[in-house]
Amino acid sequence: MSNTNIIESARSKQKSTSNGDALSVSTREETESRTIRHAERAIDFETFVILNDSNDMELQQGVMVLKMAAQWEHERLLAWIFWIVFGYARQKSLGTVVGSRTPVRIDEYHARLPDLLFVRRENAEIIQQKGIYGTPEFVLELVSPNDRPPDMIGREADYRLIGVPEIVFIDQQRRSVRILRNQGSGQYDDVTLLAGPLALETLPGFELQVDWLFADRLPDEMAILTGLLRRYAQTARNGMPGDVSPVPKRRHADPLHR
Repeated sequence: MSNTNIIESARSKQKSTSNGDALSVSTREETESRTIRHAERAIDFETFVILNDSNDMELQQGVMVLKMAAQWEHERLLAWIFWIVFGYARQKSLGTVVGSRTPVRIDEYHARLPDLLFVRRENAEIIQQKGIYGTPEFVLELVSPNDRPPDMIGREADYRLIGVPEIVFIDQQRRSVRILRNQGSGQYDDVTLLAGPLALETLPGFELQVDWLFADRLPDEMAILTGLLRRYAQTARNGMPGDVSPVPKRRHADPLHR
């Protein structure tokens, strides 16, 4: 392992487009230190999955880069979301949900470790022992205070590159949810939510309230899952929308509020 300082040279620059219009781009200069692992030549994906025995590194341009350690709030929220999404997908036989230790192959020299991903049952063949060899239906990333903006931008670019249908970024510090949905031909619809329902198109019938994600006490996940499944069943029976989102009980055993 070795450390390297990455300097992002960034000033406000102005360029002209092909039609003569001025293009102004504001950028920021930052000096960053990160842990990397590299060889004499670019590391390919097959070599990466062998070397990445701790499952905490990503592959960027043939170089293994340590993913920043998550803080407690990040892990607490991720576990809560995973429990609900996993239970919902499993109960409805929609597909497979896996967590942050599963590499997604972007190309020969790039791989990412999304916090959570979903693969439809019909696409199960892309799930292999070493990782995901194809495009998941959706990926989710939690943005923590120690996440560098260039890293999150890089992840978004990679997910766009392989055409992930639904990309979700949950920013705990800004208390916002950003959803990117693939509209085809490389175009994505980009929506930021500060409140209201967070519905996943790739998981039919699945919906959470944005406020729940940032509550001091996370709502009871069993109550939420039960409500979602009940509403799904009602919709399937009569073809009509089910009840409004369930109002879950508060968790009594939250470690932060004992």
